[in-house]
Amino acid sequence: MRFGSLPLIVALTAASACTTTKGVVTRKCEVYAIVPPQHANPEASDYILASWRKRARKNLGKCDRFVEQRRAKDVLATLGMGFDRPFNWRTDLNTERAGRIAAETKATRLVVLRYKVEGRRLVVGPAIYDLKPPRLVKERELNDEELAHVITVALPRSNPLKDTWMNDLKAALARLVPNAITFGAGRPVVSNERDTSGDLEEVSNERQTLLPEVLTAFGVTNIDHRNAFNTWDADFSLASNVRIMADDGRLTYKPRGDRVPLADEDLDYQFTFFALAATINGRASLYSPLGTTVLSFGLGFAPLRFQDDGGTNATRVDFITRIVIAQRMFFAERWYFEFSADSVTFDRDLARTEVFKTDTVQTAFFGFGWFFPRGRYLGL
Repeated sequence: MRFGSLPLIVALTAASACTTTKGVVTRKCEVYAIVPPQHANPEASDYILASWRKRARKNLGKCDRFVEQRRAKDVLATLGMGFDRPFNWRTDLNTERAGRIAAETKATRLVVLRYKVEGRRLVVGPAIYDLKPPRLVKERELNDEELAHVITVALPRSNPLKDTWMNDLKAALARLVPNAITFGAGRPVVSNERDTSGDLEEVSNERQTLLPEVLTAFGVTNIDHRNAFNTWDADFSLASNVRIMADDGRLTYKPRGDRVPLADEDLDYQFTFFALAATINGRASLYSPLGTTVLSFGLGFAPLRFQDDGGTNATRVDFITRIVIAQRMFFAERWYFEFSADSVTFDRDLARTEVFKTDTVQTAFFGFGWFFPRGRYLGL
């Protein structure tokens, strides 16, 4: 079996459509977008792609070209075609998706790379698909030279495809790198267990400044784009979530009946609270015509500071659990609306006085999100 010496141009040009004008056969210029090959490590995926593209570029036809890879990654990642998912042309390349790729990248063909490692050799070859209409280019259209589109390269000593704990760690982190920013209106509510238990009745709840609402407006997470799924698809995945939580309230309470031995006058309680809640969430998503419905449960840590007029002055890092229910609706390629309810429980009470006791902060959020698909590619 031969590798490496056969011209790649056979694969890329023999499959091109030809037209005849006054007896002269002319070949249509082709533009190729390359799907990142599936690999747990995004750096390994990039290495495979770069190895094949470098060799193939030398053998393109005079008017053929590749789509700039950063642009191709952006568009394809939006459609769920990236290093972290296998490519299935029957589901991933329907007419709508093929049209989107063609419109946004100006590509006429899609290249999906297949590879295998033989010792210290990497063997890479493409499957080539037309985009208009979407179809697989048959092997017989490749001039019956099965290996003409395959290259082999010698792997360096620092083999990026080798299974190592560092590569495994990079792969795990890559899936959790944020690829979306949210900003909008959200107000954390530091719930008082003494109030909800019936001991106290809340008379008023005043926000002292607007700073908590400004800080709470921003968060980062990672999401899957709606276009990567069909209607009524369901998906389970891991996601990261980082959000600022802040509050500075002045609460006024009065005792309910004689359940607590307090004076008859109203009780004032003032506090300031700040935390940076970071969690890894298990996330279940349902994709419907109304958008994406998400239910997630997460574990993580939160550096926090809590002060009140009862003598509490705590600065520490707590273990936290988080439950989030969210509805997300894309209204543009990168922009979406989000409604969410978020409950964070700390492993210790934030405060414990005769008036106030809590270990939970709840946030209702409405705002916008911006999706940047290359967030999952480390180093880009």
